[in-house]
Amino acid sequence: MVRALWALMIGCFPLGLQAQFYAETPASLRLDTQYSYFQFFSAETGCQLQEVFRKAQTDRAVIFHYGASHVQAEVLVTEARAALQHEFGDAGRGLVFNYGAANTYSSINYKSTKEGTWKYAKSFMSKPALPLGVMGMTVQSEELGSSLHWTFKTPLQDRKHIVWILADNDAWTPDFDVYINQAHYVFDKAKRQRFEGLPYYALEYEGEIENVNIQLSAAGDSGTRFTFYGMNFEYANAGGLVYHSLGVGAAPMESVLRLKAMPAQAQALEPDLVFLDFGTNNILYTNKVDPKIRTTVARAIDSFRALNPEVVIVLTTTQDLYYKGRIITAGVEFRDLMQELAREHDCVFWNWYDLSGGLGSIRSWGAEGYALSDNIHLTWKGYRLKGGFVHHSILNTLNYLEQHPGADSLSLVPKVYEMPAPAPAPTYAAKSGSGARYHTVRSGESLWSISRKYNTSVEKIQRLNGMKGTVIRPGQKLRVR
Repeated sequence: MVRALWALMIGCFPLGLQAQFYAETPASLRLDTQYSYFQFFSAETGCQLQEVFRKAQTDRAVIFHYGASHVQAEVLVTEARAALQHEFGDAGRGLVFNYGAANTYSSINYKSTKEGTWKYAKSFMSKPALPLGVMGMTVQSEELGSSLHWTFKTPLQDRKHIVWILADNDAWTPDFDVYINQAHYVFDKAKRQRFEGLPYYALEYEGEIENVNIQLSAAGDSGTRFTFYGMNFEYANAGGLVYHSLGVGAAPMESVLRLKAMPAQAQALEPDLVFLDFGTNNILYTNKVDPKIRTTVARAIDSFRALNPEVVIVLTTTQDLYYKGRIITAGVEFRDLMQELAREHDCVFWNWYDLSGGLGSIRSWGAEGYALSDNIHLTWKGYRLKGGFVHHSILNTLNYLEQHPGADSLSLVPKVYEMPAPAPAPTYAAKSGSGARYHTVRSGESLWSISRKYNTSVEKIQRLNGMKGTVIRPGQKLRVR
């Protein structure tokens, strides 16, 4: 029997956890913790979700969290990861990327820089110039002597680490050296041949890890093109959770279909649970849900199930959004579509939209310091709250499954909202006498969002303005046609 939970939800989680976690948050946020659950629509999916966290008690369970800017900086994931690893065991830090080489902002947990010339590609680009891997970004250098550097703000624990360098291994790959603190590892041709056919190079290190450097050899007769997809840190012979943060700023839902090098890497990393945490960049600028999203989500689900038929897919919603003087009402339609697709494809559904206050709530989050003034992104405090609710919702759901063995669903009726009157769409630019068209950058915009407004591409805007990177600033005037 399908359970539409309302009264049943009372007492399904420890009251101490509830009180400690969000008791001091302002009432004006309109949090509705009745939705702090991971919904499922078949007994099999509920059991699969349970098995992910049971597995962590004796083995290693792996979470992939895909998303856009709300995931890239890693505040949300850091909060969720710490709480879940405290609960189920810590199997390692997970993946890191060199955001400095990709010309973008880094994780809150480490600083990443580069030396030399590096090309990059990101999954928000409709036609990325480089193959993209599991992290949604790729950097490549053809300059021998170039290097990548990481400094962890809090050193990784004093344990035995297994380190994987996700990089191409072909005739073009040069010799390179890896330095972890003072330890030195040489990956010359003979060493690289040991990893032929694998999507990574591996090494072991015992002790705290504070600094990591990868240096391309400037000598020898090896190749001249190093293509880097990420680096993974796990503990040797450790059970628990590995929680990978896989966010790319400005990425829409369809970005996960552009990761051509991902399947081989994901097969090695073995995800048990995958968040598809997108939507903002699909609905923000048009206030509409593109019918193509239905097919996009189905293809994404199929791609991960082709790697692991037992993988748990979590479909999420956006939060309330307010843009250019109007409430983005398409968030309600997007919420309903994700719940429908979760039911149709036997996925898990997390209704963050209603949990976080629903339609019209984001400006209250801003007034209380939980959201930025753009009414799109959250502050550090806001993302920590969201990450806490990821943990809270998982525990609530596991508790429910313990109390209702074999439950065939946990399905919550979404809220109904009174829609505001539609506002006229704003205009953004004027044409010059020559037929060229220009746009003045506003706070919160990216090249990708501007390209959507004018039905063009990031690459074309870069070409028209002589740009190599994607960094823009408010007030900057860009030619868009």
